[in-house]
Amino acid sequence: MNKIFYILSWIAILSAIGITILVSFWYFYPYNIITFNTKKFSVQNKNVKQNEYLIYKSEYCKHMPLISQTSRSFVNGIIYTTPSTMTDRETGCHTVNVQVHVPPELPPGKYYLSVLYQYKVNPVRIITIKRISDQFTVLESTTSAELRLQDY
Repeated sequence: MNKIFYILSWIAILSAIGITILVSFWYFYPYNIITFNTKKFSVQNKNVKQNEYLIYKSEYCKHMPLISQTSRSFVNGIIYTTPSTMTDRETGCHTVNVQVHVPPELPPGKYYLSVLYQYKVNPVRIITIKRISDQFTVLESTTSAELRLQDY
């Protein structure tokens, strides 16, 4: 009977050590998910109206086939966050033009886009990568200007 407890205690100790090594590996392994080829995203249309689409160029090399939760924010003193989306880009090196809807309620002015990519690489770790775009100008759409005139 003592021999069974002795064997079970060693199994428990070795299992705890194994789990500790596994979780430590998950926390500290330097995952290389995606590499961007430029410091900032290049905005293709520097002047964009409310309720239209901003287009920016993303040049990247994706190394792991993971899906990201992507959130985009328009920043200029205020931060206007758009709803998050799930993004599944192909592995390999690519250049893509990404369209982002400019909300109709976003005030006119100069902005840059802040993009957060969150990758769940294992059960205990999420890696967040932040990129920003060049500056661009949001112009008032003629529709919103006409609606405000009708209010008076």
